[in-house]
Amino acid sequence: MGLGYTIQTICEIIVIGFIILGFFNEDRIVAFENRLFANIRRKKLKLFNATQSNNK
Repeated sequence: MGLGYTIQTICEIIVIGFIILGFFNEDRIVAFENRLFANIRRKKLKLFNATQSNNK
């Protein structure tokens, strides 16, 4: 059981911890995802509108 196995085990425990936290904070995570996607859409729309107005 070397160092690689130990690091892998620690990473697996961290992932399991994040999954458990995700179950308890699902509403907050969904709200964050919605804000993130809205910001991305807004930036794409601004970029799209800027290129449209430059082409006229």
